[in-house]
Amino acid sequence: MRYLRYFLTVLLILAVLTLIVVTAQFFFTTPERVGARLNHFLEVTAGLRLENPQPAELKRFPKLVATLPAGEIVDVKTGCALGAFDRAVFTLEPFALFAETPKIARIEVDGAVLEVPTERIRLPRSAQSSVTEPPTDEARVGNEELDRIEQPKKPGISSESDVFWTINEIELRDAEIRLSGAASGATLTGTRLVLRDFSENGATLQINTALIAGGFKGEFLGSTAVTRSKDGRLRANALSTAFSGLAFEEKTELSLAADSLVLANEGLEVSNLSVRAQSAEGLTLSATAPRARLTEADFAAVLRIDVQARVGEETLNFLASGSLEHAFGTGRTALSQLAIDTAPGNAAGAANRLTGSLEIDRTERSGAVALDGFFFGAPAELKARIALPGLSPSERPLLEGRIRTGEPTEHETALLGLFARAARHIDFKGTLDFTGLAADAQATAFQADVIAQAGRVTVSSRNAQCFSGETAFTATLAPDATWRAKAVIADGSAGSLFGVLGFSPVASGVLSGELVASGRISAETYLSKLEARGVVRTGVLKGFDLVKAVDILVADRPEETPPEVVKPEAATPFETLRFDVCLGCSSVDEAPAVEIKGEALGENWHAGFSGTRSALQTRFDVALGEDRPHVPLAAELKRSASPTAYVWTPDWQRAYAHVEEILPSGFSIEGALRRFKRTLRDFWEGLEAPALPSFEESISTPNFELPTLPDNWRWPWEDDAPAQTAPSAPMAETNADPRSI
Repeated sequence: MRYLRYFLTVLLILAVLTLIVVTAQFFFTTPERVGARLNHFLEVTAGLRLENPQPAELKRFPKLVATLPAGEIVDVKTGCALGAFDRAVFTLEPFALFAETPKIARIEVDGAVLEVPTERIRLPRSAQSSVTEPPTDEARVGNEELDRIEQPKKPGISSESDVFWTINEIELRDAEIRLSGAASGATLTGTRLVLRDFSENGATLQINTALIAGGFKGEFLGSTAVTRSKDGRLRANALSTAFSGLAFEEKTELSLAADSLVLANEGLEVSNLSVRAQSAEGLTLSATAPRARLTEADFAAVLRIDVQARVGEETLNFLASGSLEHAFGTGRTALSQLAIDTAPGNAAGAANRLTGSLEIDRTERSGAVALDGFFFGAPAELKARIALPGLSPSERPLLEGRIRTGEPTEHETALLGLFARAARHIDFKGTLDFTGLAADAQATAFQADVIAQAGRVTVSSRNAQCFSGETAFTATLAPDATWRAKAVIADGSAGSLFGVLGFSPVASGVLSGELVASGRISAETYLSKLEARGVVRTGVLKGFDLVKAVDILVADRPEETPPEVVKPEAATPFETLRFDVCLGCSSVDEAPAVEIKGEALGENWHAGFSGTRSALQTRFDVALGEDRPHVPLAAELKRSASPTAYVWTPDWQRAYAHVEEILPSGFSIEGALRRFKRTLRDFWEGLEAPALPSFEESISTPNFELPTLPDNWRWPWEDDAPAQTAPSAPMAETNADPRSI
């Protein structure tokens, strides 16, 4: 019983104490006092003040929860409004207001709209008071004036409370943050910002927002852990950010990571910085810097940039390295010891390397770039001056100079699409020199003027030697990778042009004409339509001897095509040949077909032809002479087993029947011998044996005459009659009896 009395006494004492504390909590924790303490907290930690800090709702147990209505956020130093919020909830421990260093469990802010001038983003006090070198008295006074915040005295608050409060979690939901004052501002909308374990020793940060800044528009994610070391340095560990959206009108995914960022009065030091960007067109860029330094005066880093371009099923690699230095005071940027390796797949080496330097001076708004070496195996050189734009977003950097290269490789052609997209952001004006183009085109030199502006590239030839003749060339490349080109050729080589168009040189001669092509550069193809028209003068058709074929047909009448008239070395001279070629005017099995038509004129013959690249139908009409009929002969020019060779196949049977109809041969010994000779020769040539000897003298009709009989000669069965003339001498000298004959 005695123990029970002790227990009840203690319990009563505790109840009385609890009642006193609860009563004190209700009477001391008033909305005015809570609002004042919260305002003081914001002034000390962030230099901000709430215009109306008094809570609209106050809950004291089990947690102290203060709900603030919509209000404005004011900068203590300037007195200007920085933003507003729809609702703010502060959750504290029940007796936090009685503690010297209050601990806040959670802060929730909904619908905040903040206007943050960029001049507020500066090095914090701890970073400016570095341990390396103490500041001068003059600098110390300046820093104190810069950081001093006039704080009004609040009832019940002592100076000992000017201590950084500890906050378990801060969350901003659906916030909008505007960074103003820079050359190009940034806006964060729909922001969710979470800070955990926020204290004078650091915090962990997570952000999820929609970013609009300069040429970037998309979703931004970021996270890091910020700590403060004993010497006052701020360190951001395990920094990780990601961006997904539009970057300069290109769909892009971008990520940035670093092992650590150390902030001190000597600047910002970054360890193991890595940046990765990937576009929807298959372009991937990765940049790494083992160490980088950023101060108020300059920036320096050793960079390594790896770019991968996906073209069809193949990956093209670019690897650039160099030392980057930038001085903020003078605006000078220098990239020295620059080396760019270009290779398909994983191939690399000196045969695919460009070396040079890049310098930019923002003060003078000028610069220079020089590169020399090999670009995907082709010799290349770039020397240009750089004119930097002003502050207008519509202005772009301008490069003026010269590009020199050799014969373009297939990889360079595939990169034209990437060049078209890059031309949206950089203008170029200068000359383009090719020391050699495709061997089939026989282009020994090509010099052109190039103008790239607002994403459109125009190339016009200045001195072009293509297809063994003078060539005037113009081409345009649009930002969407569509292109159009036109070439006017004078006194060129027909064989070279036909070879470029996908034919073997079936004709040769002096070429004059024009070539118009267009298309869109993509991973699958770059040519969608091509039109070529022209005239070939004083040339030959190769692989078919029309004149010999008609002569043999008329003279020898063989029933099969003589092999000698369709040999590869056979040829038919012509005076003029007109042609029209169109690729993409029609399609076969959803693939663009090549349509060909034209006409040719030779001595005593003319022809018309039409068809496709795989089979060309030709109808010849040969005049045998004046007042003699014409001989029609149809022939098909068809691709052979070799994809680059063509063979002629005449319709011999129809031509033979026509000749037999207009020029009947009949039967004669001489004609039979000619046919036998032709059959034997064609059979022999079909065996590809050595040529037979000529039959012109070895086989001929024999010439003979019967002996002349006497005038009075009579056969025995004829009646006797007086002789008209005397018998010849041999008959008169014989002594034989006439009856014995």
